[in-house]
Amino acid sequence: MAAEKLTRARLLQILFMMSLLITAFFWRTFNHDTSISAKTCVLHNNQCDIKAVSGPVSIRVGANSSDDFSLTVTSMEKPTKVLFYINKNKKIEAESVDGNTDDKYVYTVPTSNLDVNEKPERAIVFLNEDQVKVAF
Repeated sequence: MAAEKLTRARLLQILFMMSLLITAFFWRTFNHDTSISAKTCVLHNNQCDIKAVSGPVSIRVGANSSDDFSLTVTSMEKPTKVLFYINKNKKIEAESVDGNTDDKYVYTVPTSNLDVNEKPERAIVFLNEDQVKVAF
């Protein structure tokens, strides 16, 4: 870029643009909305119901016939991911079970993925704009 003398008009233009960009940055920072809401699901009789952006969601926890730990999600949309947390350092992505219906989705943690006497402490169900934390 060729060296030019800094004129008063050019200096004012630079200062104006810089203040405009700084103002826009702070405005966006303070008004930021992630649109992802984290909800906590409290289990009563191994089941909980919450209201998500996509509609009502029902979560049921239990063991299925093969002693695998299972989580059944009943909602209008299929969860994008289900994670089970065994402890602070270990997390397992749940496997989807065949035989899901239009609004009921079953996920399991096979016991082969767990050490002896290990069981999940919590799970996080990811729906489009929602994250549902389920504590066991």
